[in-house]
Amino acid sequence: MKRKKNTQYFSDREEQAVIDYISSNSVEVKNKIYNEILIQPFRIMIESILRRYPIHIGYYDIKEVESNALTHLIEHMVKFKRFIIERRLINYVDDKWNKLGDDHRFIYIDDVNSDLKILSKKNDGYDYRIFFSKAFSYCQTIIRNYYKDHSKKSYVEKTINLSYDNYVEELNRNKDYSYEIEMDENSNQLERFINVIVDKIKDRIETDTSLKKIEVVVGDAILNVLKNWHILFMEDTPNGKYNKRITNKFAKSKILLFLKEQTSLSTKEIRLGIKPFKELYFLEKNDYFD
Repeated sequence: MKRKKNTQYFSDREEQAVIDYISSNSVEVKNKIYNEILIQPFRIMIESILRRYPIHIGYYDIKEVESNALTHLIEHMVKFKRFIIERRLINYVDDKWNKLGDDHRFIYIDDVNSDLKILSKKNDGYDYRIFFSKAFSYCQTIIRNYYKDHSKKSYVEKTINLSYDNYVEELNRNKDYSYEIEMDENSNQLERFINVIVDKIKDRIETDTSLKKIEVVVGDAILNVLKNWHILFMEDTPNGKYNKRITNKFAKSKILLFLKEQTSLSTKEIRLGIKPFKELYFLEKNDYFD
């Protein structure tokens, strides 16, 4: 009798891979785990949830929504803790177990056992136990919440029906659509991070033969923006146009405008072409600042 093929895409191997990814301090190890074990089941999860729970896509391409969900998952899955302490009142058998906060959530079994031993000695009228959380459920929750937020956002965008091309000048003049970045002691670290991203994107463009022409064009434009950010985003000052000030106002629309001017592509084409570099960015961001 033939053995039934296992069609489960997220099993013990993937569960452990998430833990290994979070626990590792090595960029090379993390990339290996992600590319060899996690990327395919993550994509299956993202696609299946999107099709199981229809959302408002708005003006976005479905593949773009899935790509954004993947980068969101990568950025937030590092907060996962598989062991959680629960408690309930001893004299109320029917009382439900309640999970405790972040101080009582752990990745490793030895840590949670130590915490459980301390709590059990308190004699505070509560029973304590360990709840084993699954990375599969945690990741699914991250994706579902992202899709819910996207659905609300895209519905508002479609309702307002505001054309970027028609209103870009107004957006650039309006202070409500700008934000400030403080130039503090972390500036050097952020500048080093930008240089890391520049090297990674350049390497991806030069070595990845699967990139589409539009992705290469957008990637080159991104490199140009990142290499010249200190010039492109400086404001006029009494001491000169490019002098650094304590704070610099960045209009959110500026980067998109620069990309549109360099590539002659539409907003939608740029969003599609930027997908492989967004995924790269979030992976490097997590590794760099960890």
